[in-house]
Amino acid sequence: MKLHLLFLQISIFICTIIFFVLPPLIPVLNNTVLSEGVNFYWTFPFSRLIQFFYAVILFLLLEKTINQNIKQPEFTKLGFTYKYVFPAFFVLCILFCISLFIKALSVIKTSASIDLQASVKTPENFKEWLFCILTFAFSAFYEEIIYRWYLPEQCNLFFKNKVVRYICAFAVLACFSFAHLYMGIFSVLNAALAHFILRLCFKKTGSIYPGICAHFCYNVLSLILL
Repeated sequence: MKLHLLFLQISIFICTIIFFVLPPLIPVLNNTVLSEGVNFYWTFPFSRLIQFFYAVILFLLLEKTINQNIKQPEFTKLGFTYKYVFPAFFVLCILFCISLFIKALSVIKTSASIDLQASVKTPENFKEWLFCILTFAFSAFYEEIIYRWYLPEQCNLFFKNKVVRYICAFAVLACFSFAHLYMGIFSVLNAALAHFILRLCFKKTGSIYPGICAHFCYNVLSLILL
């Protein structure tokens, strides 16, 4: 790898960590986790929009560099359905099973003590639903690009030692999971399991798009059904 390209990749990696990965963890690092649930009010998602555009630029800038080291599974050559539709639907079903399992655990836990869970406000009109859908769409794309594609694969390019790669993979999982701590400890567990499934989906399909679709549909359906 040429020196100037390596320097560029390292610079982008450091900026991503500082400006996008660490900020959600600041309450955790400062030990200021919310003691009560939080409400979501659906307004235009400016911060999510910034994250979305950053993820788009990151993907366009580094897609060839990163994806050239990713092997495409043989079954993805069978067509659109096997490469995108079936994996997305299958992962969506698994995510719901995980969510129901975590929900059952939280019910058992709250029967004896108070659980720290966020109170999600359901959109009440068309504008709130529109902003809600935009928030979920931006979030799904951003989180899949950053946590399931960019960070793990970029670490694989930087490090060749398998032990170091496993450590990096665990660090990415921890960053994504604890970014959800504001919604309660059960949300951290749910996010950890979801990260594992979505990352596995990417590795098995060689594409980030099934994970994005499954992630987005899961968020929307969870708001409606759960």
